[in-house]
Amino acid sequence: MIFQDFLLFEELDALTNAGLSALFRPRSERAGIRARAAEHLQRLGIQDGTRKVASFSGGERQRVAVARALAANPDILLADEPTASLHRSAADALSQDLVALARDAGTSLIVVSHDERLLACMDEVLTIADGRPADPADADDTDADKRTINHA
Repeated sequence: MIFQDFLLFEELDALTNAGLSALFRPRSERAGIRARAAEHLQRLGIQDGTRKVASFSGGERQRVAVARALAANPDILLADEPTASLHRSAADALSQDLVALARDAGTSLIVVSHDERLLACMDEVLTIADGRPADPADADDTDADKRTINHA
């Protein structure tokens, strides 16, 4: 899961944070998780995995959180407002990287967000209004290729 406010351990470096789930997995899986964590950090532009996350910007912290979420190869990845704490350019870059990494890994990505640019990257969008699925006919459909889902 990716949280809006990162939830990283400030005293740990980026690689240790990203590979944290290895501590809770069988010994035979740990090296693979750590290797995927390092690979995801590199792909997300975090070159120095030994730097403490306390010195990172918000965008860098969220990238570490994304690497951590993907390191264990989840079938489904939940992201709660992953771009909310970021400035526009960092949010746009993270949106593209998050979607690409999930697709490349074959991971289903479920995002809760108010960020229209992030939602534009999604294959399917379900809009909730007043706690209920909104009628797709009420949506401003500017992307004809996008399928809006309405589950009752």
